[in-house]
Amino acid sequence: MKLQLQLLIILNLLIFHSCYAQPQDSIIHQSWLNLKEMLFRKANHVKELSDLLSKSSKINKTIPEDARNFAQLFSNTINAVEKINVSSIETINIQHQQLTNILKKLLKKSLKNSKSKNWNDPAIEIHGQLEGCENRIRYASNQYNDICHKYGLSGMFFGAYRPE
Repeated sequence: MKLQLQLLIILNLLIFHSCYAQPQDSIIHQSWLNLKEMLFRKANHVKELSDLLSKSSKINKTIPEDARNFAQLFSNTINAVEKINVSSIETINIQHQQLTNILKKLLKKSLKNSKSKNWNDPAIEIHGQLEGCENRIRYASNQYNDICHKYGLSGMFFGAYRPE
């Protein structure tokens, strides 16, 4: 009787685990997909701002063109990653930092070029969208990094991460 009860408990635990518990890979993958979506948004906003600024006669065309090309390269890199691993996350981290540096130059030119601080100015609107996107990236990367930390995958962290 005691053995039957133990087997019944074990069977119930296995059923519960298989029905309700997600495998580690699935949890990390879902978190990565959320972060990936935010990174795509950022790249698209950079392309949008680049296109807008390249139409201006007051701005050297190379900065917006370089930003647009790099944003496209970044999108392609993210899109090419089928399964996240140490190598791919390292490449994406490096390119994300490079995109952020290019974006800083682009925003500096954009603000300098903007005659008015009118909130209807399309460049100012894109700036706001980029700020929101950066906040969502920070939130998604913290979630992703927390999950990686939970499963001991320190080489897979996105950006600078200091576990608590």
